[in-house]
Amino acid sequence: MSKILDNVHEEVNDFMNLPKLLRAVIPQLSLKAYKALRNGGDLALVVCHEAASTAIKSYSPELIVLPGLSPSDTDTFEWKVKSSTDNKEDNYRRIPTKLSKIIDSSLSRCSAVICGPYSTLKKKNNLFLIYFHKGLGRDKFMLDCCAYILKSAKDRKIPVVVDGDGLFLLCDADYNEWAEENRFENYELGVLTPNAMEFRRLWIRYVLKMDVNKYEQSNNKGKAQSNEVHLPPMETSDCLPHIIPISQIVTEEEKKDIKKIVEGQCYSCEHFQHISSIADTGTLAKTLRLTILRKGVVDVVSDGKYFVVSCSPVSLRRCGGQGDVLAGTAGVWAHWAKQFVKENSSKNTLPSVGVISAYAGSFLLRHFAEAAFKRKHRSTLTTDIIEAIPDVLEEIFPSNAKL
Repeated sequence: MSKILDNVHEEVNDFMNLPKLLRAVIPQLSLKAYKALRNGGDLALVVCHEAASTAIKSYSPELIVLPGLSPSDTDTFEWKVKSSTDNKEDNYRRIPTKLSKIIDSSLSRCSAVICGPYSTLKKKNNLFLIYFHKGLGRDKFMLDCCAYILKSAKDRKIPVVVDGDGLFLLCDADYNEWAEENRFENYELGVLTPNAMEFRRLWIRYVLKMDVNKYEQSNNKGKAQSNEVHLPPMETSDCLPHIIPISQIVTEEEKKDIKKIVEGQCYSCEHFQHISSIADTGTLAKTLRLTILRKGVVDVVSDGKYFVVSCSPVSLRRCGGQGDVLAGTAGVWAHWAKQFVKENSSKNTLPSVGVISAYAGSFLLRHFAEAAFKRKHRSTLTTDIIEAIPDVLEEIFPSNAKL
């Protein structure tokens, strides 16, 4: 892998080549920074539902757990979510005042927000991350709290990565009736990381503009859908024949071949509309005005204008929880990418913050998983993938290198 990035640190001229760009984006690393990347930080403050507090505290003695989310709290902050002029109860949501105070004070120092995998506030040096736990569930009260965090982060221009139950929130019919300024859409620093089923649910909700639950219920009852309704395929393998792997030396002729896709290289979505997985990902990203990382055999990243694919290396073991590692990695890189894009704003061909961070999440997770599989083979677990992070980062981004 290090050979692929040889001499990249000297100068990056091709800003649309993502693997090379990552070395320019990453700041100087120390051993402490590696620890921060691996463990998330030295301080972990978990704000959770009171019913989950005991279980979460048992994860680690280092966790500071505040069971601050409870529907029974009488001291609440009222938040108007719909633009209707009347004062109907349904136009408002209420969240605990203590939560609103914690979030408002934390976001002022926050570098990135990750909704879905975790539920902790973590800080290391200048990198402060907020994670909302994957166990936030689909309880209406918890989802309302999650929506408040997403809106608050968006208002403050903080990068956000949404995964898991956070994506369920975005597909909720009631949530889509909220005023646009309260919804998580039209945000250049927002990244969604759906798997195949989550991508399809988002497609039904935002492209087909249909109620997801009603659509699925009608399918379960055997009711035929209109032939005009296009549903994206569950797999992204249709673009594999067109891809030149990152490990392969690309000839000048292949670079000029408009039908080929070099892995890790950014391309315009409009030139590859004949490949369904790319066209559909670009369409959803353009509709939501967010960056989409569509996970699959081939990970497709698109902000609606450009796309990039990631498909190697491949681990022969698929572990539950890999998506959490990906979302966390993308969140860290979102902060770094934001700083890099700001400092290089004069570069017209620079990819967006969302594309850079989403690709970094996919690119690095694949290398973490490959390294873990080489050590543990069929017995590989997500914890083994986390253990592999320091060595892989050191190989790709040597801490003593001139970045």
